[in-house]
Amino acid sequence: MKFTIILASTAALFFSVRLQAQGQLKPLEVGEAIPDLTISKLLNYPTTEVPLSHFAGKALLLEFCNVYCSKCTEMIPQMEALQKRFAGKLQIIRITRNTRQQVKDWQSRYGSKAAMTLPMAVEDSTFIQLFPVKLPHHAWIDSRGVVRAITQQTNISEERIRQLLAGEPLNLPEVQYLENFDPKKPLYGDSSLNLQQYVQYHSVFTGYINGINNKVGYTLDPSGKHYTRLAFYNTPVKNMLKYAFGGYPESKFGNPTDDRMLIFEVGDKSRFIPPADEAERAAWDWENTWCYEVLVPANHRRGLQELMQQDLCRYFGVKVMIEKRKVTGLALQGIGVYDSLLTRGGKTQTIYNSLSQTYQLKNVPAQKLVSTLKGMLEKYIVVDETGIRENIDMQLPRSEKLDEVNKSLKRYGLWLMVKE
Repeated sequence: MKFTIILASTAALFFSVRLQAQGQLKPLEVGEAIPDLTISKLLNYPTTEVPLSHFAGKALLLEFCNVYCSKCTEMIPQMEALQKRFAGKLQIIRITRNTRQQVKDWQSRYGSKAAMTLPMAVEDSTFIQLFPVKLPHHAWIDSRGVVRAITQQTNISEERIRQLLAGEPLNLPEVQYLENFDPKKPLYGDSSLNLQQYVQYHSVFTGYINGINNKVGYTLDPSGKHYTRLAFYNTPVKNMLKYAFGGYPESKFGNPTDDRMLIFEVGDKSRFIPPADEAERAAWDWENTWCYEVLVPANHRRGLQELMQQDLCRYFGVKVMIEKRKVTGLALQGIGVYDSLLTRGGKTQTIYNSLSQTYQLKNVPAQKLVSTLKGMLEKYIVVDETGIRENIDMQLPRSEKLDEVNKSLKRYGLWLMVKE
């Protein structure tokens, strides 16, 4: 009889958990156990639905993604490799609120880049209640069903999966999304005291602010009548320096990820250059990106960049010089007849086909070709020495290898020459 009572109480407890799942679910926190819910509308799986208890004894990595997130698509090969590497110990499941049709359209759009064998649950409305961050993120759940971390995507790595499986502390910052943050307002804009009416000038630095997702950017007061304000959020020092000395976003010293026009004469570049390994990027951002804001009266807006230069150099202890130096780069030169290159007219456009990985340039200036080459050959400075004044038409397969690019250019009587 006693044994029967224990069974009945266990069944009642399990029923209450499942009953809760039918209504509104409470968001989970790190250290809490995930209820035994059913994952429904599964793709790439033998059945269309499966209870979480089916994966008992395995660690779970729930990847919340959407088809409009380019990073989610880029990470597919890495996630597939991790699933194979830890087969039998780990189950990765992608979860999205997108419809089945939207997923099919996404796979059609990206072709082989979107091919995957990982299980994917579509049209989710249940698990997003447990982990309601509105950005793509990961929920790390150990083999006992306990939530160990809720993080942004870039924290994923083999080493951290091993830590999860071994029950070791993950020590990962929890992903957040400050829904009411308004990047158009000064950082103190929500203060009970409206300081803006008293301030004539101000500049302020903060370290990384968790939850602000404007990695690189700036905003200006749209009216410009009362004050002029410039602000960056969670931005590397070098990117702010590019604006201060060269303008933004079309800086003459390159876009935020293009450092070809910079020379670092410092002992340690690691505080300026983000790591190549995406798994290390989140930790690097916490230590090496900053929020910066400068505000001046509207009639002093011309001096805004000079103020920023002074602030950055003083605060970060750097000296910036603008010089001409001889460096090795690539010169685009003519080696034959241009007849096949000159445009036949039509609408001016540059189109990149992601499936064929080919650029289609139509009725564009030659400088547009140079810009395209700069984007492909990211290790080189590229200059135009063709002297072509007419607009051009061209098909150019994407490649990061100089010999392959030259093979394509040669058909049009062009060549990239290594030159100082």
